[in-house]
Amino acid sequence: MAKKSILAASANIVLRKKALKNGQFHLYIDTHQNGKRVKEYLHLYITGNKDTDNQTLELAKKIHAKRVLEVQAEAHGEIDRSKMSADFMQFFAMCVEEKKRAKRWTNTHYHLKAFTQGKPIAFRNVVSSWVESFQDYLRDKVAHNTLVHYMETIKAALNIAVKRKIIATNPCIYATLETTKESRREYLTFEELQMLHATDCDAPEVKRAFMFACFTGLRISDVRALTWGQIKSDRMFFKQQKTSTQEYMPLSASALAFLGAVQRGKADEPVFGLLSEQHLHKHLKRWFARAGMTKSLSFHSSRHTFATLALNNGVDIMTVSKLLGHTELRNTLIYAKIIDKTKDDAVKKLPTL
Repeated sequence: MAKKSILAASANIVLRKKALKNGQFHLYIDTHQNGKRVKEYLHLYITGNKDTDNQTLELAKKIHAKRVLEVQAEAHGEIDRSKMSADFMQFFAMCVEEKKRAKRWTNTHYHLKAFTQGKPIAFRNVVSSWVESFQDYLRDKVAHNTLVHYMETIKAALNIAVKRKIIATNPCIYATLETTKESRREYLTFEELQMLHATDCDAPEVKRAFMFACFTGLRISDVRALTWGQIKSDRMFFKQQKTSTQEYMPLSASALAFLGAVQRGKADEPVFGLLSEQHLHKHLKRWFARAGMTKSLSFHSSRHTFATLALNNGVDIMTVSKLLGHTELRNTLIYAKIIDKTKDDAVKKLPTL
């Protein structure tokens, strides 16, 4: 093979190009190891288009660098390259079970199966371009921030594979991945909350649950799971459905009032008798409209309302973070930005001399 076909080389691992009849070049990695020669065609092509060819070549060089690391890791006993033929889909399914079928993992797995059409994919084929292809697939399927969360889950699974010495490096390192965008978080002011409280709802249990969540910050999943046995005097003990962490929260007089609005049931009985999601959203929408609310509100707006109410009434950001059950402070700081904007808008309304 002529040296001019060599695009990148390290020891016995060489990135080459093969001329095709149509004038294009097919890129491949030529590996010599233990007396064997293996050609790995990357399905990447040099076409003559300068802009796309530069990007293609950069991607091929990243894959080449990954292969070099794999061989070096194997030489030092870090990984066994034979494991590279293992099925990533089967591995991901195992991770889902290890994560106790957490919602983010099960949802990512669902889209992965649709993307691969249920076919296995070897670890050696899970490269940066494949990762980016899955990201492209998700663009038309889910909201932007949801896409980011699913890609973070893929990255987490591949980090587990690195720790278990299945692969030497995480291909996500070489991929261009999206980052979260700050979404608009609708919340109710105390005055709007008073208006809602004074407005009748066709489903009183929906109203009681929403108002309780406005004074506790509970997610809908936690509201549904709450039982009377978890209410001890003026405290609530519960396990967050999203994070699986055990929490307790002191209950304000307003929160206790919505608990006292009905007769208490047995310890294992739910505090709120909520029906289907469809039923919940239908009655919330009617209730909000009847109260004259023009904001785009959902049940989750109650959580945003609790956070902004707490901050507006002098509760420090660390305490609010603990009350919301956030594992990272950056998730709570978003509400601090909302409060700052509220202050800015208030000052702008002052008359000008």
